[in-house]
Amino acid sequence: MSDGLDRRSSVFRDLMQAMPKSNSNVIEETIDGNVYRYMPEPRCRVCSADEARKGLINGRIVRNLVDDLLLYPKSMKEVLFTIEPLMETWAPKYKISYKSIRTHMKKHLAWDRLAMRMMVEKWAQEKGIPILDAANRMILTEEAFLEATAHMGWQSMLRGDIEPSWGETQKAFERMADIQKQAEGEYSITNLLAQLNTVIQIIREEIPTDRWPKVLEKLEGKERPVLPSTSEKEDILSEIQREQEQLSRENND
Repeated sequence: MSDGLDRRSSVFRDLMQAMPKSNSNVIEETIDGNVYRYMPEPRCRVCSADEARKGLINGRIVRNLVDDLLLYPKSMKEVLFTIEPLMETWAPKYKISYKSIRTHMKKHLAWDRLAMRMMVEKWAQEKGIPILDAANRMILTEEAFLEATAHMGWQSMLRGDIEPSWGETQKAFERMADIQKQAEGEYSITNLLAQLNTVIQIIREEIPTDRWPKVLEKLEGKERPVLPSTSEKEDILSEIQREQEQLSRENND
C-alpha cells in the first residue's frame, strides 16, 4: 500500500521544502502557543491500520474513526482516548500515537476535510480552546460553524445544486444593508472621536489652566443636562463668544 503521496508531484516537493532546513524529516509546528518538533513515521500507522499483513483487530474501525473524530471535531487527546481501547491487543510498533494522528491529518486527510479541520483549529485557538488536550468537549466554535456553513453554501450555489429563492435573496440584500449601516456607524464614531480630540486640544490652548477644574467638574457631573432648545443653543453660543472676547481683552491687557 502506498503512503498516499506521489513523490513526483508538486505537493510532495512543497511539503519537503516546508520542512526545517536543519533536518528535512522533522515536522515543526506551533500549537496552543508551544512549538512541537517531531519525526514523521516512515509509514502512516493510521492509513495502514487495516492492512491484512498486520492482522490488527479493529484496524479498519480505528482508521475510519480517526478521520471522523478529527472532523467531529475532537482534540488530539480525545481522539487518542477514544481509540486506545480498540488498540489494546496491538503490538506497540503498530499503535497509533499523537504523532501518528498529526502526521496523518496533515499529509493524508482528504483536502476538503483538512481544510475544515484547519479552519476549526484556527478559530479554536482564537478563542483560547486548546486543540491538543481539550477534554470532554468539541473544539468547534460558533465562528467555525458559520464559516463552514457559508463556504459550503457558496460551493453549492457555484455547482448549481441550490438556487436562492426570492425571499432568501431579499434577506441577503437586507443583511448587506445592515452590514453597510454598521460600517457607516463605526465610521461616524471614529469621526466623533476625532472631533472630540480637536475640542479637547482647543480647550487646552484657549482656556486658562485655572478654569480647567471647572470644566472637568461640569463634564464629570453625575446628572446629564437636558439638551437645550434651538434658542437656548444660540444663547449659549453667544455667551461663549462673549467669554472668548473677554478673555482676549484680558490677555491683551
